Amino acid sequence: MATPTESSFQRQGTVLDPITGLPLGWRRREFFENELGETADSINELMKLVCDRTGEDLEQMTRQSMAIRNTKAGASEGPGTKGPSEKSSPKRSSSSSGKLDPETFLPAGWVRVEKKYKTGTKAGKTYLRFQKENGGSLNYCTITQVLKHHLEHTGEDLMPLYHELKEQKQSEDQGAAESAKMTPEQKRLQRERYISKFRAAHGALTGVKVAALPGWSGEAKPLPCGQSLATYYDPEGRPFKLLKDIEAHFGCLMEEGKQIPNF
Repeated sequence: MATPTESSFQRQGTVLDPITGLPLGWRRREFFENELGETADSINELMKLVCDRTGEDLEQMTRQSMAIRNTKAGASEGPGTKGPSEKSSPKRSSSSSGKLDPETFLPAGWVRVEKKYKTGTKAGKTYLRFQKENGGSLNYCTITQVLKHHLEHTGEDLMPLYHELKEQKQSEDQGAAESAKMTPEQKRLQRERYISKFRAAHGALTGVKVAALPGWSGEAKPLPCGQSLATYYDPEGRPFKLLKDIEAHFGCLMEEGKQIPNF
């Protein structure tokens, strides 16, 4: 006997998100996942999971999902515009290639470990060390030492990128500190200025445009009233509830002279 959830699916049919082409409640990161913690490694595996539960036709559901995603991607580009592979991430320059973690500034395979002093006047206090993810005897005190080791063993100099990301982080921290001192009215006016700056150059954003940006994703949650609540995620996984929030984000980057995606 089918569960109530399965019966509901069979009566109503699976609703696909108009932005992502995925069943409602599912979203894509490195894999597909939903709010119940279920995961799928591919779109075919996801559709099979849904269709096994609802009894719907797997091939038809997959074609419908692909049609939505292909249509949205094509509509957002338009004639004469660059494809997704030619667009750059708003967080990094095209030269970075994702070779340093944006949070730790470490190359792939390295981790930051917090340790505690066991003796002496600093006993109980913490300090950081950097080591290989798979363990081993390598243990460095600074990121500079890690990058020097990386250069010696791979021939790849990541020091310029490290300084670029470090300066970017310092600028963001300074901006956050200044924002904390602003009154609510000042913050509102600043946000409106960022939005106006972005729209003057690129026009108003739509969900289709955002979902087509490299590294960005979106999901829509159904509401009791019959409408859906959209949430968008940037390449770092940060959520944006409103399109105006994304416009303000890009407008801020533009005002700071930083790179944003091509529109």
